[in-house]
Amino acid sequence: MVAASTWSRMMAHVASTSTSTSTSASTSTSASTSPTPTPAATQSATSHSQSSASFMSGAAIRQAFLDFYASHPELNHTLLPSSSLVPEDPTVLLTIAGMLQFKPIFLGQISAQETINTTRATTSQKCVRTNDIENVGVTARHHTFFEMLGNFSFGDYFKEQACFMAWQLSTEVYNIPPSRIHVSVFETDDEAYAIWTEKVGVDKRHVHRLGADDNFWAAGPTGPCGPCTELYYDFAPENGYDAIDLANDDDRFLEFYNLVFMEMNRAADGSTTPLERKCIDTGMGLERMAQVLQGVDNNYETDLLFPIIETMVQLMPSSSGDDMRAVYTTLDETTQRYLKVIADHTRASINLLSDGVLPSNVGRGYVLRRLIRRTVRCCRLIGVDASKAVEAAAETAFSLTGAAPGLEIPDPKKVQKELGKEVARFLETLDRGETLLMDVIAKAKADGADKISGNDAFVLYDTFGFPVDITSEVAAEHGLTVDMAGFEEEMEAQKSRSRKAVSAVDVTAAGAFGAVLESNGSTDFVGYEEVEAAGATVVGVFEVAEEDQEAMKANLKGAKKEKKQKAAKEEKEDSKQKAATGPPTKFKVVLDRTPFYAESGGQVGDRGLLMINNARWRVLDCQKAASGQLHVHDVTFDGLLGEPSVEKPTPPPASAQLEVGMVVDAAAVDATARRRITAHHSATHLLQSALKSVLGDELKQAGSYCDASRLRFDFSGPSVDGPLTPEQLAEVEALVNSWTTGSALPRTAREMPIKEASEMGATMAFGEKYGDVVRVVDFGQGVSVELCGGCHVENTAQIGLFRIVAETGIAAGVRRIEAVVGESAYEYLSTRDNTFSQVCGMLAAQPDEVVSRVGSMQKDSVSLNKELAALKEKMAELEASRILSESVTEAGNGAYVAASMDGTPAAALQTAAKFLLESVEAKLGGGDDDEPKPVCILLSSVLAAEEKLAFACAANDAAVKDRGLNAGKLVGAVAKVAGGGGGGKPNLAQAGGRDITKAGEALEKAREEL
Repeated sequence: MVAASTWSRMMAHVASTSTSTSTSASTSTSASTSPTPTPAATQSATSHSQSSASFMSGAAIRQAFLDFYASHPELNHTLLPSSSLVPEDPTVLLTIAGMLQFKPIFLGQISAQETINTTRATTSQKCVRTNDIENVGVTARHHTFFEMLGNFSFGDYFKEQACFMAWQLSTEVYNIPPSRIHVSVFETDDEAYAIWTEKVGVDKRHVHRLGADDNFWAAGPTGPCGPCTELYYDFAPENGYDAIDLANDDDRFLEFYNLVFMEMNRAADGSTTPLERKCIDTGMGLERMAQVLQGVDNNYETDLLFPIIETMVQLMPSSSGDDMRAVYTTLDETTQRYLKVIADHTRASINLLSDGVLPSNVGRGYVLRRLIRRTVRCCRLIGVDASKAVEAAAETAFSLTGAAPGLEIPDPKKVQKELGKEVARFLETLDRGETLLMDVIAKAKADGADKISGNDAFVLYDTFGFPVDITSEVAAEHGLTVDMAGFEEEMEAQKSRSRKAVSAVDVTAAGAFGAVLESNGSTDFVGYEEVEAAGATVVGVFEVAEEDQEAMKANLKGAKKEKKQKAAKEEKEDSKQKAATGPPTKFKVVLDRTPFYAESGGQVGDRGLLMINNARWRVLDCQKAASGQLHVHDVTFDGLLGEPSVEKPTPPPASAQLEVGMVVDAAAVDATARRRITAHHSATHLLQSALKSVLGDELKQAGSYCDASRLRFDFSGPSVDGPLTPEQLAEVEALVNSWTTGSALPRTAREMPIKEASEMGATMAFGEKYGDVVRVVDFGQGVSVELCGGCHVENTAQIGLFRIVAETGIAAGVRRIEAVVGESAYEYLSTRDNTFSQVCGMLAAQPDEVVSRVGSMQKDSVSLNKELAALKEKMAELEASRILSESVTEAGNGAYVAASMDGTPAAALQTAAKFLLESVEAKLGGGDDDEPKPVCILLSSVLAAEEKLAFACAANDAAVKDRGLNAGKLVGAVAKVAGGGGGGKPNLAQAGGRDITKAGEALEKAREEL
């Protein structure tokens, strides 16, 4: 055990390693502690006689953590704001961990001192994870939205100091008795074990060695890694020390604080070497700590979430009284689960909306849409009005938002508006889902199936939010089951895709590029002034992994790329920096300076050639790496100087090698492509200005893309509730053309402080991160002023003709305009003109006659189709008259018809069946009571051209009630003979068959049944 003086010396060491630039950004509160904490042994004997921790609100827990690290005079961490839920890191869809914003620092790509001006920091980071969304409300601690409290050291303090601070925070700030805390360490980390047991003074019975699955952290196969230690809360210390299982006994133990020791670097061969700058990454789940300190059974009953649940309970029709918590305890488990889902998903939804994510069917938008739709579905299942309930839940969630930097929701009204739009859309969609389910059932019957496929059930559930249990109930009413095994397979596949997308933060991404950056500095981009440069030096060469070859081959053939086509190819860092020789044909090359623009801001990367020594290298693409500080050229060998270009990717000959240190004779961008790209990029700026002029200044950019052939611009705003009218599109197009063909507005580009740019009204793109100094592109006369790092024309006349080619919706409240300019506009209009000329020739009409001629043809077509349908029905009735005289079979006191009417379409066949039913009824007359006698008609039709069969069955009430006949079941059984199926009402039904050779057998089956 250690004495208090030992602890004081340790804290003094912690303070001595604090950098002079670390500053505090928060105010100390009463939760902060004295600088000299008490060791574990003393605490166990004196400080904590109580059996459990003291109550603290969620807000107090958060503030106490941040104050402890930021305001404690001996710890001196810098309080930094939570980053957005939309991360800069392209390898993850959403911010899923507290350390994500510090990833480039942990990789060594950037300096902590230079970027955040500190080597120790603390944050409360908002996070969203949806890979285990089905467990929300089921377990005590699963969430989609959560806050991760963390303290970080970037080459400053390390293992011993981190353990001491974590213990002090837990036992003295949060007042958790040491008897309630168990600690895990990595099984071979003797240093951590000794720190806890000998220096901090934790009872050895409370320190446990666990394996790599639980207590070793690694970024991936290569890169930073190290052991970790975790603090667990013991809910049942009275159970003693026998058979303790920290990792799996969730009922007894709750892990609440994780400390990761990044101390090693793992090489491709599995060997590890010590890191020069060891780092600390910690995480404490706010919701988990609230469960501990508030003494509740699960995270949902803490004051971070339960007020939302209380709001929902109050809206339920069965609620009474003032104590909603008491009412909640009387609800069944299923209803409680629905309430937990509403609380959790509401928090996630409002924070995603606040950070600019809008509901859509892709990416982050899909995550948000799914969360909102699950919320709506749960509202309906607890019997409350979904529109009012979601609005009320959001209002309560706003009141619970954290006060720490970056956690605020600045515009709740805007969030409510977007939330309300999506709820209204989904309520309509949910009604449509019920209709679609009926279509699925009809299709299954027509195909002769006895169950709904798992895929159909999954689509209804995942796309339309239609619960699979309701799908099963409705299916059972129609004599079908649901392929639940297939449904579960689809669910697992979706979960697998989700886990692959967001389950881990890969800090090995671009790790090797980080080494290039550290050795050589950032790439000097000279492409604003010139498209060709000589004398650059090769500072990095990497072989491209085999799985990336096809993507580069597609670029070699000229395939057009979408903005995010690349899946961060530099992530596959099994490649090493070295001279590239032998079989490899594709390489990534980094130069110290380059005229090649690297894809960003919606503008694609440049293509062109590198001439190095006696060889040409074709540049297929240029991308950013190392947090945007390096330009990485994707290249393939193009041939030796003086020789033709190679036709396919070929390994370079021995006389043409790429090596670090080589001087580039020429780096030449494809000037034609660059000129067309810049024209489209500049037109994108003008398009945004025109849209704001027509639709209002509140319009916001939601994405953009421009290459040599086209541009697209995504936008949203209060006035964007549907498609733009033809008049609005014409006005936008005319306005842009007035700037590009009617004038030559000069373009200026200059760097300035971001504050100055903001004051001059420069437009800032949503989702972009800006530094203190920004580049402002101005087209003059107040037309367009934007923050942009892309390449542009010198004046607007170089853009030429602007033409909108499409306007579509891509997500709820988000529209997309696609357009072409200059040469691309000429090519587009030329193709349209040629097509129109062909149409004129086919119609034998002059251009000004085409519209009226097509309108007349449409009217004629509608009229002729009606006449044809009437004739087919008449022919069917005539054929039915023949059947009436030849094919009526009397049975008992009734009659039936089972006959074929080949060539008769399904609709006409049903008309004929009804006609025969009435005719046979009339022919038979009434019985003794003058009621119609039982009659049933079943007709078949071979549709040879379509290679299928149609069946129709009609039965009168006497046949249904007196004889127990059911037209739906009868026609389904008959169609099954021909490999089909179908159904309908007891009096009228239809079906289809796939095997036309079985038509005779099917009719025989009908006669047997009748």
